[in-house]
Amino acid sequence: MSAAEPSVAMLGRLLAALQVMDSVPGAADLFAFLVRTLNDLPGVGVVRFAPRGEAAGARPGSNTFTVRTSERDFGTLIVDIQDEESFAPYRPFVGNVGHVVARILENREVAKDLAEANTRLGTYIGSLEADAVQRRIDAEEHGQRLRLVLESAGLGMWDWNMQTGAAVVDERWAAIVGYSLAELEPVTEDTWLQMTHPDDIESDRKAGEEHAAGRTPIFDVEIRLRHRSGHWVWCRDRGRIVQWTDDGRPFRMTGTLEDVTAHVEARQRLERSEMLLSEAQRIAHVGAWRFDLATGAVTWSQELFDAFGLDPLGAVPGFPEQEALFTPESWLALSSAVLAARTDGVPYDVELQTVRTDGTHGWIHARGQARRDALGSVVELHGMTLDITELKASTDVLREMATHDSLTGLANRAALMDEISRSLSAGRRSGRSTAVLMIDLDRFKGLNDALGHAVGDDVLVAAAARILRVVRTSDLVARLGGDEFVIVMRDLQDPEEAVGAATRIVQAFREQFNPGGAEMYATASVGLAIATDDDSAGDVLRAADTAMYAAKEQGRDRVSIFNEDMREKVATRLAVETDLRHALARDQLAVWYQPEVDLKTGSVVAVEALLRWIRPDGTVWCADRFIKVAEDTGMILDIGDWVLRQACAQAAAWGADRPGRPITVRVNLSTLQLAESGLLDAVDDALAASGVDPALLCIEITETSMLQETANARENLAGLHSRGISLAIDDFGTGYGSLTYLNRYPIDVIKIDRSFITDTTDPDHDHRLVAGIVALATALGITVTAEGVEHTDQAAHLLHMGCPTAQGWLYSEALPADQITLLLDHIYPARAAIVTDYP
Repeated sequence: MSAAEPSVAMLGRLLAALQVMDSVPGAADLFAFLVRTLNDLPGVGVVRFAPRGEAAGARPGSNTFTVRTSERDFGTLIVDIQDEESFAPYRPFVGNVGHVVARILENREVAKDLAEANTRLGTYIGSLEADAVQRRIDAEEHGQRLRLVLESAGLGMWDWNMQTGAAVVDERWAAIVGYSLAELEPVTEDTWLQMTHPDDIESDRKAGEEHAAGRTPIFDVEIRLRHRSGHWVWCRDRGRIVQWTDDGRPFRMTGTLEDVTAHVEARQRLERSEMLLSEAQRIAHVGAWRFDLATGAVTWSQELFDAFGLDPLGAVPGFPEQEALFTPESWLALSSAVLAARTDGVPYDVELQTVRTDGTHGWIHARGQARRDALGSVVELHGMTLDITELKASTDVLREMATHDSLTGLANRAALMDEISRSLSAGRRSGRSTAVLMIDLDRFKGLNDALGHAVGDDVLVAAAARILRVVRTSDLVARLGGDEFVIVMRDLQDPEEAVGAATRIVQAFREQFNPGGAEMYATASVGLAIATDDDSAGDVLRAADTAMYAAKEQGRDRVSIFNEDMREKVATRLAVETDLRHALARDQLAVWYQPEVDLKTGSVVAVEALLRWIRPDGTVWCADRFIKVAEDTGMILDIGDWVLRQACAQAAAWGADRPGRPITVRVNLSTLQLAESGLLDAVDDALAASGVDPALLCIEITETSMLQETANARENLAGLHSRGISLAIDDFGTGYGSLTYLNRYPIDVIKIDRSFITDTTDPDHDHRLVAGIVALATALGITVTAEGVEHTDQAAHLLHMGCPTAQGWLYSEALPADQITLLLDHIYPARAAIVTDYP
């Protein structure tokens, strides 16, 4: 053992001495006990105590330690040191002893003062029979002063006749348990028992018996009393027997009651925290270690043996021998940290990979710090280790889950965006290119719906394997979701390498899939984008996505490369999207109307509500210039609700102005709106706000949207019909829809698309398709109207084929509501009479 190392045995005796100091009877005895204890310390000569106010008389070389608290100064402890090196390890202990002794003395003086006060009070009460008046006055004055002291300390006072059981308490005592003094009186021993927690009655009784038997100087116990509101109050109950009967039996006890709930709860919280900390250290495998630099001895706790898979009964390996317990990288890190700690006292905090005796790898989190001697030299390193093997494994799993797709094991969007960003940064430094390939399976939705999601998942897993088969090992392959995959090719010397990879992918997907033994095909459309120096990760990914959609529009099963034309379209679309997001709030959108005319009478029977965007430069955009952007971004839902409210309000206004000539307003509904679960609520709100008759509202849906029917769409169509709102199929004939839809859903109107109207006057044109549509609708009881009528001959031929109404520029273009109002009562000339030789 080095001279600077404290003796474990000596420390044990010192700690034991501290624990018994509080029981040493008097101050003189306490200091005599203290001197005997300190004289046993190594390197100590003479130990003396000089009370406050006396000259210390310390010789040169002596050490002094003040015996004081924050409130009192009791004197100075003088220790003559013969061997400083031997005494140094115990210096902190001796320094703390002075404070401990002062606290003991201070507490005894307080207890003594209180005991003397209680004794004097008992004396006054016991001698009231003699000199009653004067002594009563003196007792009352003293009692008042005592009560003031007790009240300022938050203490309640009690006096108990131990023979009769009767008791007297003051207002503060009653307030602690939530009562007024009048509510408690008379107070008896039963009152006390009824208030005391059942689990505390026995400890209270035993404390009283111990004091009555003279084994304790005072009665002192912590108990729980029931508060008037029902909760338990922790109280410290202290007292002393102040009067005895002539035959030696205890007669009267006087004491105080203090609410110590806050102290007890704080102590309980501390105990729970310490218990949890101890348990957490055991569960978490926290180990402690010490490295004596003078001797080279290393000390380990049990947890370190477990962390390295070593026999706990074996010897602790010395520091050089520990190299075999770590990977080379971790040993280098640990050696460097230990060297800095032992030379400069630098603490360290490192994660290290271990090599266990069975060959498996683990991880520990190691912390170390230096201990210096009196001269400032580092003499010891000590610290703790935490076995984080399981935590590391869990973290790796969570990291894998956070960055990879659970179905295919490929990288997910988060990992993809990080990889693209890193690739772009590396490319700017190296001058090499980054390519991004967007892959989408053709018609995968139909396959998934037809064969089920389980088969669809098998196809996606097989698709991921095919992609990995044809790309470089350095390329990142990610799944964005659904049937979309992305490849990031970095460090390309020639962008043609990416074109070759895209071509190989298309060819690979032409091979059949065999999920569950079935034979099927799912080709792929690939969009390729080569990043520019100014591109961000989002820019190049959008470019690849744009090129992929171009490949689909070109016929699928092919590669499309992003070019400047596409870039310009993307920029234009982005600008439109940005402006459109503010158009509604900036009051730039408007609803215009186009009339629909009865071909026989020439009167206006309905109007179609058409969305217009009044641009800041005054130009008016028709819906076809921006509606696709609104649908792709989901903005169509808010815009569509707004159009519906505007159209209903206008229909109500026209209905009120001409009750005899109702005008139906037709409102277009997008596919997204038709499938929206909140559509009927939006319609009800618009009807309620406007007060319009639902019969004046007609909802138009495209034939294409019928092909994408969903449960919500079916419920919405039925709900609209039940409200008395008519339904129309717009652009009929362009969506290749099944005719069964006409019989399945409550369709009221068919609007023949303008593409069928253009050539109705051409002698070589086959009119049978238009005539067939009219005949079919008539047979089903469905009204027919024609769109895009621009010439009188077209109107005449339509009327001849039995089409009753039409709309188009022949009658009027779409106009603001106030201008359309002027046309509602206008009668257009009958057009059928113009054609006299209809073939």
